[in-house]
Amino acid sequence: MKNQFLNLGKTLNKVEQQEIYGGKPSERRCDRLLRRAERYLDNGNLNGADRVLDTYDRIC
Repeated sequence: MKNQFLNLGKTLNKVEQQEIYGGKPSERRCDRLLRRAERYLDNGNLNGADRVLDTYDRIC
């Protein structure tokens, strides 16, 4: 139980997601990340888009 609380704020990588969810990452989450990156780009925030796309690459 203690280990679960330590990982609450941690972004899960692909292997950890597969262990927990039993397969690939959620398509819905990947779609949300791409839409968020597009919003950042539309607003001219390249740093925000890069951060979101880095997360996308790590997870999806």
